[in-house]
Amino acid sequence: MMLLCGQSNGEWHRWSATAPGRVGVLVSPQYHRKLKMRKYMPYALDNGAWISFMKKEPYPVEQWREMMQWARMTGIAPLWCLVPDVVANKEATIENWRRYAPEAAKYGWPLAFAAQDGMTPSDVPEGAEVVFIGGSDRFKYRCLPDFCAAFSRVHVGRVNEIEALQTCKRMGCESADGSGWFKDTRRLAALEAWLHDGLEQTPELAIDAPQFGLDWAWRKVAKRSGEVAKREIERLEDALKWERERHQETMEENRKLRESNRILGGR
Repeated sequence: MMLLCGQSNGEWHRWSATAPGRVGVLVSPQYHRKLKMRKYMPYALDNGAWISFMKKEPYPVEQWREMMQWARMTGIAPLWCLVPDVVANKEATIENWRRYAPEAAKYGWPLAFAAQDGMTPSDVPEGAEVVFIGGSDRFKYRCLPDFCAAFSRVHVGRVNEIEALQTCKRMGCESADGSGWFKDTRRLAALEAWLHDGLEQTPELAIDAPQFGLDWAWRKVAKRSGEVAKREIERLEDALKWERERHQETMEENRKLRESNRILGGR
């Protein structure tokens, strides 16, 4: 099962290499411009309704449309895109599907429908390839078995505990998302262990780790088939390149800061 987070930091990119297929990014209309997508990092398009609901702001439909255009311009297809819903409103969510699904379908990506409290699998409209389980926690985990039995692609929103991840995986969910993992870094060790459970352990990706180059990657995937090995090496090399670029950017920022301090100190 894949965990999607709104972060695109170094730790998340490292795990995309060491736990391929289990790490992805959830992109929202409000923050998509801050992200630089990488071809090795899977991602899905949120609709931003929950963020607006929590901030008590009007739904930013134009930002949603801008995000859709931005995703197309990246040339990297998302796993799915969530059609705008209305939080905690079953009828309005169904009406929003009728309004926005035809517009979203023009991009050719799988469409996700957000299930709200009170919905059953029969409420999922035709054309929805992914069911995004939203609503309250009580609703989500009570109805999850029914939705997973009825649909092959189920995503669960706001999953921020290991126990909840295990429940989603056991039910057969394709993916889940959670924004709280990096807000409390004490939980990251448990999350790392969960993401890598059952995988061969690999050393952490680091700028100064020469073993994390092409030769090391080939040794690690030597037992795999050629195409699988090639894809894994590409992910490893892209992740290492990203780390080096971030390192260079940090070094340049520090250099400019030192130069600025030197000039100010000479006045």
